[in-house]
Amino acid sequence: MSTHATPSVDATFEALLPRLVTAYATGKLVPFIGAGMSAGACATWPRMISALEHHAGLAALEPIGDTTPPDELIRRANRATATLRSRDPAEFASALARSLFAPDASPPPQTVALAALWWPLVMSTNYDNYLVRAVRAKPRAEIAVVGRGPADCQRVLSSLTSSDATLLWALQGHLGEPCDVPDVLRPAELRREIVIDHSEYRRVTYREPHFRRAFAEVFRHRSLFFLGSGLRENYIQELLGEALELYGPTSRPHFAILPRGEVDPGFLLARFQIVVVEYDREPPEQRGSTVIRWLRRLGDAVAAQRVLANTWSFGEPCTTDERCARLEIVRGPLPQHAEAGDCIVISAGGALRDERFFVSESLRPTLAAWCGGAPPRPTAHAGGLVARYGTAPAFAARARRPDEDRKDLTCIRAAMLALFDLASREFHTLRAQLIAVGRDEDAPRSPAHSERPYPARFSFIQVVRAWGEWLRANPESRTRLVLHVMDETVLRELSSGRLDVVELLHCSDLRFWTEVEDAGSLQRRSFHCDPQTTLERIAGELCLHAESWTFELVPHTSVESDATRARSVAQCAARTLDALGVVPGSTLHFKRA
Repeated sequence: MSTHATPSVDATFEALLPRLVTAYATGKLVPFIGAGMSAGACATWPRMISALEHHAGLAALEPIGDTTPPDELIRRANRATATLRSRDPAEFASALARSLFAPDASPPPQTVALAALWWPLVMSTNYDNYLVRAVRAKPRAEIAVVGRGPADCQRVLSSLTSSDATLLWALQGHLGEPCDVPDVLRPAELRREIVIDHSEYRRVTYREPHFRRAFAEVFRHRSLFFLGSGLRENYIQELLGEALELYGPTSRPHFAILPRGEVDPGFLLARFQIVVVEYDREPPEQRGSTVIRWLRRLGDAVAAQRVLANTWSFGEPCTTDERCARLEIVRGPLPQHAEAGDCIVISAGGALRDERFFVSESLRPTLAAWCGGAPPRPTAHAGGLVARYGTAPAFAARARRPDEDRKDLTCIRAAMLALFDLASREFHTLRAQLIAVGRDEDAPRSPAHSERPYPARFSFIQVVRAWGEWLRANPESRTRLVLHVMDETVLRELSSGRLDVVELLHCSDLRFWTEVEDAGSLQRRSFHCDPQTTLERIAGELCLHAESWTFELVPHTSVESDATRARSVAQCAARTLDALGVVPGSTLHFKRA
């Protein structure tokens, strides 16, 4: 007779798919990946221990086989790890990498299937960079690897509410291998955080309170989605149990996809609020096929959603029948037909000195529809930042520098302010799209004007910020802005609540981050400053001697070469945040010169 308790929920994938879709669509679903997601591309636990013993000079021990007891595996892992760590500090990480990876390793298909979806945060007990490689293979995808240090845990917690790149939270350290991808954040420090034996697990659990608290916060506010993860490990169960004991039951369910018989589903549901979906064990040649199939089903279900937040409205309370929203955000393209009092604003290209405004092929039918036929020659205004097509209710805006046809983040705000001044004289509803975003999947092979070094959300931030500034300067105006958004990454950030539209509309100051990297440590801090604050003042508050430090602004504002290099703090000390290109959500990363 089975001793497993019977779960009180329908724990089939079909039954739970709607909950997975709902959690995913609101940015609340967080994958928690373990060794099973790297199966086939990494050595198994017994093989890894055998290889570590070989590198430690302990190969004369009894060979490890399928019948070797788990306690014996732990003991031998402890001994091999301790032997390697007692030598050159770098030797252990090197030996672990050689024990885990084959020379021609590439991301396994189950990891590629996971990377096909967008995730704000992924938690991992793996040491490899397969997920990093799979994510960065996608156009314009961002991912950063963080560890258990205080600054990294703060970044994880801030990601729950602030828009940022995908974070891979390496709970047990990270090797930054075996795939050929740019270095992860502070790879040497992340290698030092590697834990592998039982004593190290205990140390992490009990001696790093900042890590435990951050883990508990994520567990409370997100739905964890365990994939290939060893939920039987005491290390993981102790972290989950502590969160429940301190904060009580979470408001969200958690999910796990595991081979049948690996865990007690009733116990995990009753004790940790984890619903386990079981599948039949697979032969080695089919390993991971069920997880791949179900991840693809999840992606298809997300794409096929019929109930979505399609509009977001912001404005003063209504006291009459008048439409009170001053900003509406609409999921979808610009309309093809004009209504009385409406105009459209399209994103255009071309250097400012060029009187022609280049419009993408996909936008030309919409422009022609609003112009009633072939668009007339545009008339440039505001130094070429904006233009109007004759007397038609159609405008163009472009974020370019005076001398080059390159997208520039710092020019978006000025272009939109000029556009609002011009269009509001005659029209009460401005229907606009994001500017300086464009379709740039082929950016590495395209001319410079097609590239943008900043994510699309920063264009959204600048457009909304400019609209809030214009409304404060024109309090009597009844003009409305309807922003039509097609970029999925921006829509996901809106749906997940990580883009604070009200803050962008109301606050004239800049909320940004600083990171000070020194001797392998990282200090992260949030600032709220007037845009005219100088870099010298920021460096002073951080107690940095200007002559000894460089800084890099992330995201880069344009593709020109000097924007992608670290610059001297002393040389730029008098420049303001606005002149440097700092926008809400930017990071000033300081390093020693």
